[in-house]
Amino acid sequence: MDAVRVFAGDGGLQLECSELKQYAEGSEWSHRKIYVVDEVQTEQASWTVDAMTGEAIRACHYDAYPDEQSWDTPLGPLTQEACRQIAEDFARSKYSGFETVGLHLNKQEWTGEGWSFDWQQKITHDAWTPNHVRVDVNPTDGRIQGYGCRRIPTPTPPAPQITAAQAIDAVKVGKGFVTVLQTESSSLFATPDGISWVLMGVQGNDAEGVWSICNARVDAVSGEVLSISEPWGSPSSAGSSVTAGESTSIRDLAAKVPGAKVHWLGKDGAKVFVGKERYMLVPGKDTIESTGGTIKLSAKIKLVDGRLMVPSGLLDILKSASAPKKARQSAAR
Repeated sequence: MDAVRVFAGDGGLQLECSELKQYAEGSEWSHRKIYVVDEVQTEQASWTVDAMTGEAIRACHYDAYPDEQSWDTPLGPLTQEACRQIAEDFARSKYSGFETVGLHLNKQEWTGEGWSFDWQQKITHDAWTPNHVRVDVNPTDGRIQGYGCRRIPTPTPPAPQITAAQAIDAVKVGKGFVTVLQTESSSLFATPDGISWVLMGVQGNDAEGVWSICNARVDAVSGEVLSISEPWGSPSSAGSSVTAGESTSIRDLAAKVPGAKVHWLGKDGAKVFVGKERYMLVPGKDTIESTGGTIKLSAKIKLVDGRLMVPSGLLDILKSASAPKKARQSAAR
């Protein structure tokens, strides 16, 4: 909890710390041990602390979100550039090594409630890595809405042996496309496991002329297709149903999803933000309304002892929404 007080610059914060949470999915480098720390006086702020390093890796200030949303027109009076400068100043002050590890502004977008800026590490071969820092800013008063970061040892990947075009050809075969119509983006992504091509929005037709779209990851050395998934919001994923998994807290689920934020609404439930996707969770309902459509749940959302409980199978949908346009779908933040 001292790490949170130092991060927040407020030694008088009244805090409550969760039990140690451990996540051991995937490769060892991506395993995490964290504590979630909540501010208990107003219940309007929450932080996540890396249990191994003591670094505050996530912060969310629920009271910094505006009451109204505007999806088409950014709110003001602060401009995008003014918010970017606020975000960068904050990131430099909180993420040690910001100036030296090769961070580049990889994403800046209007979220409907503020401006979000994400700086990500780029290394040799122009490959992105999981290392990043994200800051969300309220455009009305400049308050920080959220902060998130990831820090692993900088990878030293081998040189890629295939081009993006060859990676797309591999996906064409793996997906059963006769024709690839277009690919939204392609970029290299490096982790301690190696280097891969991340292909977003690969669109094509199969032998029967049926159109579909997918995201994919291809080993940039061997050419092996590592994964193919349907982006959330595509025709084949709209109206998805969550049928598996025991009931678990939405905060515990969100802690496993890169860039996910939970905006607590008390007895009215919560809003969950993952990339450009928004999810409205209301106690007593067995559906979730999102920007990608209605999600049918296998059980009703419940408010139990101040915790919003949902089927744990929702995790897969949240993870698919966290895949960014520029190669962060493999990052476990």
